[in-house]
Amino acid sequence: MTNEDNLLNYLLRKGLTPSFSFPLQVANFIVEGKHIDRNGNWRRKVWASTSQDLKVALSEYTPGKVLMIDGVEYEVNGLHFSFPPNPVDRAKHVFEDGSLKYYTWCSTDGCGWVHKNVSSASTVGKCPICERAENINHSRYIEPEGFAPLIAPYRTDNEIINKPSNLRGPLQKAPLPRNNSSSGSTGKVEMPAPLLDEEDIDMQPVDKIHDYLGGDYELITMYSSPPSTIDKSGIELILVNSGYNKRGYFICQNCGRAEVEKPHELIKAEGHLRPYAISLPKSASDNQKALARDFCKGHPFREHEPDEGESPQWTPIMLGMVFHSDMISFRFKIQKPFKMDAELRNSKAFNGGLLAIKEALITELQSKMNYVNREIGGGIRKFAKQADSDSPREDYVDIFLFDQVSGGAGLVTSLKDSPEILPLILESVESRLSGDSCLDSKGCDRACIGCLLDFRNKGEHSLIHRKYGLSILSYLKGGDLLPSDEIDKEEIQTIAITMHDMYDDVEVNCIEKKGYFVLQIDFSGEQFFIRPISTLMNPKSDPLIELDDEYNKQWAADGLPRDKAFETVENLKNRQIFLLKLIRDTVNPSADLFS
Repeated sequence: MTNEDNLLNYLLRKGLTPSFSFPLQVANFIVEGKHIDRNGNWRRKVWASTSQDLKVALSEYTPGKVLMIDGVEYEVNGLHFSFPPNPVDRAKHVFEDGSLKYYTWCSTDGCGWVHKNVSSASTVGKCPICERAENINHSRYIEPEGFAPLIAPYRTDNEIINKPSNLRGPLQKAPLPRNNSSSGSTGKVEMPAPLLDEEDIDMQPVDKIHDYLGGDYELITMYSSPPSTIDKSGIELILVNSGYNKRGYFICQNCGRAEVEKPHELIKAEGHLRPYAISLPKSASDNQKALARDFCKGHPFREHEPDEGESPQWTPIMLGMVFHSDMISFRFKIQKPFKMDAELRNSKAFNGGLLAIKEALITELQSKMNYVNREIGGGIRKFAKQADSDSPREDYVDIFLFDQVSGGAGLVTSLKDSPEILPLILESVESRLSGDSCLDSKGCDRACIGCLLDFRNKGEHSLIHRKYGLSILSYLKGGDLLPSDEIDKEEIQTIAITMHDMYDDVEVNCIEKKGYFVLQIDFSGEQFFIRPISTLMNPKSDPLIELDDEYNKQWAADGLPRDKAFETVENLKNRQIFLLKLIRDTVNPSADLFS
């Protein structure tokens, strides 16, 4: 702390003081133009201004969005900088002083891996979770101070000057949103990810929670962020708006103008409009005055200068932030009866189930602790440990919860001081995942506003899967996943009906064998039996396969159908035509199933 530091500012910045009433990371949206005052002088004018917590602004204020303020629409077209050292090129210092951070991440669906280091470039070439090299991305991001629309010169209130000879004209304000602007092509905020490594030294195990759980949930270990100190506060989490198609935005290095899809507007020979009007001090140089009269001639950022004869490759930039907060996590190891491979870790079923548990935990923790809705956030973190090259790999999952307020307020970590509430929370989580809160008395198929869907998780609505969450919770509670007959009953019956109705000479029926569902396929006098198993489950752990080992071969795994076999419900949904075609080609190649 320097002599110039105010004690309160220092404590807030360190995250030692909860920032409910003193928000630290706030982003402004400012429409900063010019007009002529009553004395005939050009004056700076703020036509509109509003602000949001940066975590919200990364979604609501990002380039391409159209905002309504006091009945006027404004399109977000650039970044705002409050006290730039250069009054003409307000963004220039950001690209010269190392403000750009590094964001190394995996784009495999359901993976979610993020590298801990944001200060320097990473050399990671393969994802340590899904083990894919082709989906590792090395991106750059900037933490925005604020956002702004373009500012253009006008002759009158409604007459824009399309080819101005002097941008320092008397009336400067934001033009109407462009016709092609769309909130659907502005970028997406990725879920927060804790900046932790595999050693996990920043999280501490919570002892004695199992004393309150009556022998249940022995497979869970609870961790908590440590108490805040002068040098350390909570856990760092990163939140990133990855831009259009998860590629970032094209941002001018001089003025901060941003384009969503293509950089064309930023590389025009004549230059481009800025997201602000320029107000120069009386001491401004002749060069600054000349630059202020002209369009901005800056170009988008590029990581590397092109070689001679090569076209420039512009580097898109993401928008993001790192914030501190209090955090707890519920950790478990991926082991049998789960499938123990990358296919499981990346599957929609597994990740949808984890998200369901996360949302149920948030809802029930807020309810039991009497917190306001949306004070708690959460996410999923996967990581792997391997002692040495000769040791087997061990995969883990953290379902983590954190305080939404930057700096933390001790909301989630209060659970470690009240462990007697945890059994009530987990009991309510199980009830919610069982369908007791669903709008449909029988329980919804995936998720509904009665059980899990809320505005806070709107970006995950298509992913959350209540039934798979219940199956994973069953494992965490007692060590067993639910079989497909319990969580996929309607799905299996629908698959049988769909396949049965495809072709006149093929009969497909859902029958029971030893009390478990099997698809019976009849074609040309031949019969085949397929056991639909849970997408989450190791085949050898399926209850029917344990009773009848003849099913312990995957259907068509080597291109040959079998009299008895298993297939995951997910594959059955996606490969129905393939399965029937394989039967036709093997049993009766002359049959035309697809006529």
